[in-house]
Amino acid sequence: MTLLYSFITLFIYLPMILADFCGENKIPYGLEVYANGRASLQCSRPICFKKHYSDCEERAFKDSCPSKSAWVGGITSINPLLKNAFHVQCCEFEQLQNASVPLHRNMVISPGEYFEGEEVMDDLGLELTAFDVITDLKQIRHPNKT
Repeated sequence: MTLLYSFITLFIYLPMILADFCGENKIPYGLEVYANGRASLQCSRPICFKKHYSDCEERAFKDSCPSKSAWVGGITSINPLLKNAFHVQCCEFEQLQNASVPLHRNMVISPGEYFEGEEVMDDLGLELTAFDVITDLKQIRHPNKT
């Protein structure tokens, strides 16, 4: 009887757990925040990144990824309306701090908005020379809203 109860409990709460993960061989280039507060991570694998892998944590459990050699590899939100329910999975890539220049800092993406990074090609449009990557995310709740 205990096994059946555990299965039913998991089934009931499963739809409330919302997650997006890029994995160890893709990078996050975009983020969409839906009107209900749920965040969706957009991932890509640039041509120049095909031979590289990052070292990702097993699951999303941190509030942010503050390391200069890390990016957000995944996000989990138990319920967008609950406080402290948003967590990130950090992926370490040692070459990141040597090969990158921060372009945007402290961007705020509100419900109903999105950010999408770009891939930059050379003048002939043949070779990828740069791409945007999301290195950190934090959920900031408006103080006057629940």
